[in-house]
Amino acid sequence: VVSIEDMVNSEELYTDLVSLFNEDFIVSDIKIKITASIGVAIGDLTSSTHSELLRQADIAMYEAKKLGKNRFCIFESSMMEYSNLRFTITNDFMDSLNNGEIYLNFQPVINVDTQKVMKLEALSRWKHGQVGFIRPDIFISSYIQDLSYWLIRQCILQLVDLRNRGFEEIIISINISAGQISDASSITFIKDECDRHDVPYHLIELEITETSLISNFK
Repeated sequence: VVSIEDMVNSEELYTDLVSLFNEDFIVSDIKIKITASIGVAIGDLTSSTHSELLRQADIAMYEAKKLGKNRFCIFESSMMEYSNLRFTITNDFMDSLNNGEIYLNFQPVINVDTQKVMKLEALSRWKHGQVGFIRPDIFISSYIQDLSYWLIRQCILQLVDLRNRGFEEIIISINISAGQISDASSITFIKDECDRHDVPYHLIELEITETSLISNFK
């Protein structure tokens, strides 16, 4: 924690602290390379308590790690908002999944020649009772496994409903992680759910991100 009145050249101090780790450390003739992620909290101890400054510095440190590590971050109020949101997500995700606050939107893909819907892309949305809409990129990465299994079930039930209405060849596209593609149990789960509801396999299309593909072509 840094509590400082004179901010002149203070950022040079933090930069110097990070640079101290540029050189290898020698321990028992073994070279060890480590980096430092530094969180900085700046405050007046007449208006901020030690515990508040420690919490702010800790939040800033995790922000430094999130930005790539080996750097410093100075605490800003927006970081506290994000930290509180992460706390809400951790505490409320499963309850929200079970009570319907997390739901699916379906984005259509239309054949321009026939003007018919060919495919629906399933998109997860979360409208939290207290904080409102939570961006998918914030909560999906934390709960990809739980969310994917729920999403697969919901999509297959949607396909059952579509087929009962006469739309027998509409495909539903599901975004899953690259790890699930290579996980036999995930693929088995999809097949078992399709079999249970008599949904042909080819009506489920699995999508991964470009980043996942680039990092693992196999």
